[in-house]
Amino acid sequence: MHRLVKYGIIFIISLSLTITIGCGQTNDEGEEKSNMKNLFEDSDQQVSDEIIETVLDGINNEDTDSIKNIFSEKAVSESENFDDNVQSLFDFIDGEVVSYEESDPPSSFDSSDSDYKIKLIKSYYYMSTNSEKYFILIENYAINTKNIDNQGVKCLIIVKADDRQKVFDRSENILFNETGRIDRYGVFIPDIYK
Repeated sequence: MHRLVKYGIIFIISLSLTITIGCGQTNDEGEEKSNMKNLFEDSDQQVSDEIIETVLDGINNEDTDSIKNIFSEKAVSESENFDDNVQSLFDFIDGEVVSYEESDPPSSFDSSDSDYKIKLIKSYYYMSTNSEKYFILIENYAINTKNIDNQGVKCLIIVKADDRQKVFDRSENILFNETGRIDRYGVFIPDIYK
């Protein structure tokens, strides 16, 4: 029994040293790097936050190109009047964006085999200006090695926050209709505001 306790203590010390040494490595410049941080470097949350921050900066600066650059080539080409839709986005927003918060955590869907990898991240945010609150849904193909033209944001749907549930209501024809899911590309502001 005494021997078992001794081996247990040795095991715990070895495990602790392995974790400590492994998490405190240095790179070529002598800077400490954390393997634990690297595990989450490309997390769905980080990718989603970078996308929404680019969108919000683009809105505040009315910068069509910065918003266009996060969309996939296919989304831009499949969208009717992409630049006009981004301008409509600028016009739709009342005031300057002052904050954003996650509505729900991002969800992701992965598909891969030996020839390709696809990762779709869906993210959901509330965005506030000094006078209005909005809900934004973003579908982003963070990775698509099967068809590189599809890599990037596929669609951005925006509604006033009070209308959030309408995005998922089949009768509103925003994301779904009576026959199923609507394949949206580019920036989409529903007809309910026209």
